[in-house]
Amino acid sequence: MSFLHGIEFAVGDKLSPVAVRNASIIGLVGTAPEGPINTPTLVISRTQGVELFGSDLSCTIPKALKAIFDQGKDVGYVIVVNVGTEVNPLVRVTNETVSFTDDRATLAHQAILIGSTLARAGATITGTGVGTLHTLTDAAKSWTPDEHIGKHLYDVDGTYYLVTDNDATTLTVAGTPRSGAYQLMSSTIYWENVDYVVDYNEGFITRVAGHIPEDTITMQMYDYYTGGQPVAVSDVIGGVDPVTEQREGVEALLDAEAVTGYKPKLLIAPEYSSNKGVMDALLAKAALLKGRAIGDIAEGSTPTQALTWADQFYNINMTAAYPLYKFLDETDGTTLRTASFSPAIAGVWSRVINQYGYWYSPSNHEVMGVEEMERAIDYIYDSAQCTASLLNEKGITTCIKRDRKFYIWGNLSVTTDEDYCFAAVQMTRQVHQEALIATIIKVLDRPINRAWFEDVQDTVQAFLNGEVGKGAIIYGSFQFLAADNPPEEIRLGHVTARWDWTPAYPAQKITIKETLNIEELAQLFAA
Repeated sequence: MSFLHGIEFAVGDKLSPVAVRNASIIGLVGTAPEGPINTPTLVISRTQGVELFGSDLSCTIPKALKAIFDQGKDVGYVIVVNVGTEVNPLVRVTNETVSFTDDRATLAHQAILIGSTLARAGATITGTGVGTLHTLTDAAKSWTPDEHIGKHLYDVDGTYYLVTDNDATTLTVAGTPRSGAYQLMSSTIYWENVDYVVDYNEGFITRVAGHIPEDTITMQMYDYYTGGQPVAVSDVIGGVDPVTEQREGVEALLDAEAVTGYKPKLLIAPEYSSNKGVMDALLAKAALLKGRAIGDIAEGSTPTQALTWADQFYNINMTAAYPLYKFLDETDGTTLRTASFSPAIAGVWSRVINQYGYWYSPSNHEVMGVEEMERAIDYIYDSAQCTASLLNEKGITTCIKRDRKFYIWGNLSVTTDEDYCFAAVQMTRQVHQEALIATIIKVLDRPINRAWFEDVQDTVQAFLNGEVGKGAIIYGSFQFLAADNPPEEIRLGHVTARWDWTPAYPAQKITIKETLNIEELAQLFAA
């Protein structure tokens, strides 16, 4: 502490310049094979997402994080709420013996994971070999040459390889088997959806008539949920645990800022949001967080069904995504997988906000990682009857292909509110509301005097002038009027301000008026 015998000047308290919230933060609710449960978790890159929540693209979180971060380096952070690890963890079963009765066999577990590697049935030869590229050698064996061509070799983890050739001690396979224990199918192999079908919810296997003559077979491998049921819609909607009072599912998004320091603005629950209950929950949180909920229309829906689904809602904070899209599986680079479109829209929107500003619409911006759409959406630039226009009219955001690239297409919310029907306008409104709240709350409870009114009014007006200057709005005004603040109200600690603004609307429709001018023809014979 320095000693002073004299007088000094210090800067007094004054309002800080108005700051806006980061509108590019995505809130993602879904399932993952690992990671924290019902705890908002900040993810800043695809790599970190894989480390935290795994890479299993059969779960919605890993699949959504891929779609989001596919949209480029300017995509913002993602706050993830995982509802599916400890609630219903997965367990792998191998070599389970089952018996058919009246063509039906029952596995020991229900709630099988769709997409498991199921049933390679028949007898096996077991052993221990040395695996190298395209070969597995077992010196203890004496196979008849070529007897195993067309059969399958299984690693202990269930990975299998097609046998293309063999001699007395070596199998030639398509792939690189690991050294160690293995199984070699030495009899008929039965295939799902060819020789049998599976009821994944009940764990039933039904053999196709005339197939699988043996009454007892071995199911090679499958995954099941120890919780007895897969993650349910109610898990995604969530709520508050009556014992721990912890928020769960979509409800946990309200804890995001307290836990991570960031407030999610673009809210998604891919695959599950086609359920009205999930969508309603997202919309309720979007209102509280001053954000936007992006919902997915169910897989396989026709455009007419998509319009019917959207008609269930009326909300200026809602974007409907249609249809689903297809992307290349990274594991083999050839298989096409289907995914909900909401994560891709959220990723593009986040990128656009960071590149241009929160007042920009995501429409007409390229979406990356799309190989094809689940259903091709026709777009004719001067037709109100093309599918893209019919969907956009009802507030459904879609994807069109132009010049061999895919683009987000649609500006409107799922609402008939003419004032705030444009999603970008409502986004700007919400950002400004939060900016004004964050500024004014600092002077809440301070003495009301002339300096108080001038300080608040000047600070907010300077912010609005800056917003006009950068093109976020056309006009903005903030003022306290005497008529709105009579002494009787001020005595009660109640003051009223007027906030007027003009949005920067997106150029959704451009009309070109054509005039046929024949006067210039006279110039053909002019001297």
